[in-house]
Amino acid sequence: MQAQLLKVSKDLSHSFVARTDRLPYLYDRWHYHPEIELTFIEQGWGTRFVGDSIEEFNSDDLILLGSNLPHVWRSDNSFYQGNPEKFVIAHVIQFVPEVLNDSFSKLPEMQSVFKLLEQAQMGIKIEGDFKYTVKAKILEMSTLTGARRISLLIDILEMIVHHDNKRVLSSTNFMQNYHGYDTEKINKVYEYVLSNFQEEITLKKMADLANLSETHFCRFFKSRTRKSLIEFVNEVRISHACRLLIEQEKSVNEIAFESGYNNIANFNRQFKHVKNITPLSFKKLYQS
Repeated sequence: MQAQLLKVSKDLSHSFVARTDRLPYLYDRWHYHPEIELTFIEQGWGTRFVGDSIEEFNSDDLILLGSNLPHVWRSDNSFYQGNPEKFVIAHVIQFVPEVLNDSFSKLPEMQSVFKLLEQAQMGIKIEGDFKYTVKAKILEMSTLTGARRISLLIDILEMIVHHDNKRVLSSTNFMQNYHGYDTEKINKVYEYVLSNFQEEITLKKMADLANLSETHFCRFFKSRTRKSLIEFVNEVRISHACRLLIEQEKSVNEIAFESGYNNIANFNRQFKHVKNITPLSFKKLYQS
């Protein structure tokens, strides 16, 4: 799926962006930008796409994304209902690699930081209470001017380097195999699935949306996303089910139905395939 190039707004008095966004919902188009991005979600939830990774996101998530890595944070459908009391708060740092490369790339003290930024080409999720320390530093950075902003940016990256509780999101070869092609077609499919995953989604409907034959659509979708349409839909549904299992006191059967599955056996099978754990074990794990 081709991503759109997003132009990041900049303050000409600074070499990089540090800001807090308060929005009805997050930017919901599959996109990329040359800036490396560190995002802390203070408030909000939905589905996060990073490369070929599909996961639910929640409040207190901290994610580091590399330069030009396609991604989107798609807020839950409830954020699109026009309720002024429901909104997203995100704290964000965005900087182009040149902010550090030109001055620091040859310094031995910085090699671990540059290794981290290379790893961020697949996206990194940072776990544990440490992320609240990072949030505080992002907020501090937005109040600073001068060289202290640069030194604080390096401090944050160095802290992440030495933090053990983090994991890579996308597969190692996604960017090597990624091809740009026809943004509008794939975005129509993407938006339809996210808005209608609780209903039946057919190959014919998706092919018609993309104005392609079914055979051509299957080749096109698999070559760009590294997933079949069925795999994509299942991962979106399972992502939604995970949130319901964590947040709501509903039976597994009820959650299966609300996630688009009419057959509980199929739901259990698909959940275990995606998460390597049964729905009930997943729920018990979070309750404990």
